[in-house]
Amino acid sequence: MIAYGLLGVELVNSDVDGLEVVVSVNPEGAPFKSSLMTKGEKMSVGLIDEYAEGVLKGVEKANDICGLPSGGILRFRWAAHGLYGSSRMSFEKLSNLVVQLLTLKKDATEEDMTYLLDRIWRL
Repeated sequence: MIAYGLLGVELVNSDVDGLEVVVSVNPEGAPFKSSLMTKGEKMSVGLIDEYAEGVLKGVEKANDICGLPSGGILRFRWAAHGLYGSSRMSFEKLSNLVVQLLTLKKDATEEDMTYLLDRIWRL
């Protein structure tokens, strides 16, 4: 089975200690037309509670691996999920990837990013 989801995030500088993480939840979003959709799949805009829990778990795992950015607000504001192709685990991996990409060194190589992608999707 193909696993997928869409997750958009913004990191905003703020006068907070550490990092504030905000996950927007929308249990019944509008239909989302995607060229990646498999036949029979129903995609919706938004993030259901179960997948939001996965997003938070992915942030926790990223913190254990590489730490988190500090002094800001990390807002997971945009999402789309499929009825069959999305799962808590897929959103956990997406958020883990996003946080690790945000903490990559500026001189990271293509090999560094390939290693990161491969490691996260094999977890």
